[in-house]
Amino acid sequence: MQKNPTTTMIAKEANVSRASVYAVLNSPTNTNIGVSERKRRHIMEAAKKLGYIRNAAASSLKTGKYKSIAVVAQSIAHAQFYRFFNTFDRLAGDNSYFAFLSSSEYSFEQERNKLNAILEHGVDALVIGLLHHEHNYETLKKYYRRGIPVVILGNVLGRNREALLAGFDEAAGGRKIAEHFYASGISRIAYFKILCDQDMNGAGLEARENHLRTACMQMYGEHEFESFSCGREDIDNAGEVIVEKFMDFYKGKPLPQAVVCHNDTLALECIQAFNNRGVKIPDDIAIVGYDNLNATNKSMLPLTTLDLPFEQLAESCWNLLYPYLCGDVPQEKPEPALLPPKLLVRYSSPERLELKIHTA
Repeated sequence: MQKNPTTTMIAKEANVSRASVYAVLNSPTNTNIGVSERKRRHIMEAAKKLGYIRNAAASSLKTGKYKSIAVVAQSIAHAQFYRFFNTFDRLAGDNSYFAFLSSSEYSFEQERNKLNAILEHGVDALVIGLLHHEHNYETLKKYYRRGIPVVILGNVLGRNREALLAGFDEAAGGRKIAEHFYASGISRIAYFKILCDQDMNGAGLEARENHLRTACMQMYGEHEFESFSCGREDIDNAGEVIVEKFMDFYKGKPLPQAVVCHNDTLALECIQAFNNRGVKIPDDIAIVGYDNLNATNKSMLPLTTLDLPFEQLAESCWNLLYPYLCGDVPQEKPEPALLPPKLLVRYSSPERLELKIHTA
């Protein structure tokens, strides 16, 4: 088996000193103090010719840097998370960092085990979509004590005051939907969501609904806002289950004028479930989702949705981390990067609705 070439072998091939080789091969940039650009290229060509591969583990022992960033998601099944990770991975790679992805799959125990394993193997930074801002704080404290920067994806820190925050402005999103409904003459609203186990609801699930409810209250004063949900055990049939509960609740009574779903996947399922029951969208009821999945604009009934800019979230997350990775730690912790969403009005909820009163 051919061994990785040593600095001595590369220095001999390039006819330079070992110190020059070491300086070039251990720098992530294209310029090196005391080494000309011409000599740097000569050394890199010699290293490539000899088949040199940088040993990141050995380098980390000398520098204390691993050139790696861990990204821990709540679930990699989230339809939009790939947009975030693809952009973040590209930004990390452009700066000679390796971003690796892991998932807690909605398990607090798995989240804790992943965090401990990542810390044991070594990492320069952590990006995490916490299942709940109050859980696994003691595990994250180990990162803070070691000076490892942590970015929490969301809009609530809880006890994690040392962490950086990047997320979406859910309050602004709630206002945009409420303003759209107000302009459309809608004041009777229902909210659909999928619950995790009781201790896994998370701040995000609660915040999205509460911000919309608050915005509607401020916009209308008096209005109707009912909430319907199903548990994770019904996740594969969530649209049918929630719409069935909704129709039973309003049996013999006028339906609300609009339904807001916690995400686009649920909204598309609910459109089908309503169609199965003879409720027409948007003639009888308008539907709005969250996320702006690619499929929402290509479905038979393009969905009105709140566009959450996941690519911009990745850029904001990287911009928060970059000074820490460069050793230029800010004197004061940066303000949370909360991005404003954009409402995309499509056919499931036109600008002005001529809604009929439909009785379940």
